[in-house]
Amino acid sequence: MKKLLSLMLLALSTIIVYAQVSKTVNMTTAGSLSTTLSSYDKTYLSNLTVTGNIDARDIKCMRDEIIKLEILDISAVTIKSYTGTGGTYAPVSTLYPANEMPQFSFCDNYTTYTSKTTLKTIVLPNSLTSIGMYSFYGCTGLTGLITIPSSVVSIGGAAFYNCRGLTGSLVIPNSVTSIETSSFTYCQGLTSIVIPSSVTSITFNAFSYCSGLTAVISYLKVPVVLAALTDVFIGINKSTCTLYVPIGSKSLYKSSYQWKDFLNIVEMTTAVPTIANEKIKIYPNPIKEGFRVNGLNGKTTIRLSDGNGKVFFEKLFVNDEYISMNSKPKGIYIVELTTDDETITRKIIKQ
Repeated sequence: MKKLLSLMLLALSTIIVYAQVSKTVNMTTAGSLSTTLSSYDKTYLSNLTVTGNIDARDIKCMRDEIIKLEILDISAVTIKSYTGTGGTYAPVSTLYPANEMPQFSFCDNYTTYTSKTTLKTIVLPNSLTSIGMYSFYGCTGLTGLITIPSSVVSIGGAAFYNCRGLTGSLVIPNSVTSIETSSFTYCQGLTSIVIPSSVTSITFNAFSYCSGLTAVISYLKVPVVLAALTDVFIGINKSTCTLYVPIGSKSLYKSSYQWKDFLNIVEMTTAVPTIANEKIKIYPNPIKEGFRVNGLNGKTTIRLSDGNGKVFFEKLFVNDEYISMNSKPKGIYIVELTTDDETITRKIIKQ
């Protein structure tokens, strides 16, 4: 009996240790996350939501000290500026601008570019204006879709390099003006990329070896000049990947360096997915019991999945219909809405 009891206690302790541990932290003072979390938190936390004020020191804590971090929601934080040696580019004294995912956010430059491979899902700050270089370099554990906030202006070099677990359509928002060197190199799970008309600069190897791409959707009426660069699209099968361009722009793309390498250049029709419609609202978000979607017209299919790509349901949907989430555990979910004209993808959080 004692032996059986011991085995039961061992099994129970194993379940407790390996169960997902969640926590929400409101930060009033940027730079204090490390002292706010307990040693238990740093050892066992897997699902972390942070609100309030943070800076590069707090991101470093998330990267280096929270060992099992898988799901991170920092959508409601404000990233403050910081200068010093305690940030993500340690041990160098560095200026980290406000509202930027710090350079090397989840990749440690001091240990031969060791990345945070446990990280599966991240919800970026709504107030973000830039994504620093090497922010998610080598974060191979990131899965599913990544949503770039509509406030982001620039995506730094190698920001998502080798994030091969990212899947689906990458929608670069209308606010972005520059896509830097190797920003999405080796993102092999992506199937399409949407380039907005706001982009004025795409540099070396930006989308190289995104071998899963079947569509590049460009809203640039005049293609960005790539003549001085090389290999922006190297490693993409340009005979099977279709380049969609605005009506009246096909001849410009067919005569432009690198763009002309795509064998199938098609002027867009309404059947081509468009940039995520800002009129579509999911509310409430975060949610506790369920949500509604407002702003849809016509027949729509809704698909709900988790960050690992597991699909919970897919069905026809009408505007403002209530979707219950009572049976679903806490976490981050992907809502994909498909109409006759477009596909819109959003992330929701169940608390």
